[in-house]
Amino acid sequence: MNSPQRELTLGAASTAVAPLESAPANSASGEAENATKLAELEEALDRLQGSERGIASSVCQQSHALVKRLLEEVRLPEGNRRLGEASLTLYHTGASCAARAGDCRLAWQIFSEGFPRESLVNLREESQRMTYMKMAFGSMIPRCKGQAP
Repeated sequence: MNSPQRELTLGAASTAVAPLESAPANSASGEAENATKLAELEEALDRLQGSERGIASSVCQQSHALVKRLLEEVRLPEGNRRLGEASLTLYHTGASCAARAGDCRLAWQIFSEGFPRESLVNLREESQRMTYMKMAFGSMIPRCKGQAP
């Protein structure tokens, strides 16, 4: 059974989020599995959002991949804004983690792969889109300013 699509709004942009599936009524093991995955998701987000400077870029890369995968697999609890908006901000969160680790190449990779394409629709030329993304990268990921390829 599909529920209606949810829409999250950040600033002037809004993005539709995939519909959530309802769990079967007698699915205790499914609920337990979802709870386990939600805990994993929270831990991985904590690692990405942490403030420690000594984090390894491999931890950022693995945590980013895990969050991305789990966001597609879990049923998010109603009203949890942090998890609800995680898919919209993951490109920034992952890139910031990589920047703290001193890996600007990985930061750019994560940022550019996840950057919201709807922000680029009015830019006709690929060179304009790339310039805009590099400018946004330098502004949003200041530790790597000027280091986008």
